[in-house]
Amino acid sequence: MRSLILLLAFGIAACGAPTSESPNEPSPSNSSAATSPEPIRSIDSRLVGVWQTDAARCSAPTDSFLMITADRFEQYEDHCRIPETAFVEGGLRGGLECFQEGEQYTKDVTVVLSSDNTLTFNGEAYFRCEDNSSVP
Repeated sequence: MRSLILLLAFGIAACGAPTSESPNEPSPSNSSAATSPEPIRSIDSRLVGVWQTDAARCSAPTDSFLMITADRFEQYEDHCRIPETAFVEGGLRGGLECFQEGEQYTKDVTVVLSSDNTLTFNGEAYFRCEDNSSVP
């Protein structure tokens, strides 16, 4: 009889209210939560420089150049500021804040670094100029 009472006491204790996770264990929602990647806050330094649609044009100033600095994008008469939101890994994507002949506008661009010496700007290939003399 005594063993039956002990058995019932242990059975009732085991069937008690469910307990929450132990305070020392992480909750399932915290342990599997994916962290979002840090936003890119600066330009890929490999983009910085002067670029031309034809490497042979690097030796003479033309209107087909691109000049990219840490925060500026210049193309012929387009003078643009690169906002942080346009920085992506290995390039630029989005709206640049530009002005031309006193008018402000947004220029949508996609710039992707293809290799250290080539990039694609809105679908057109550009080549790195080693000498910056081609900038008008």
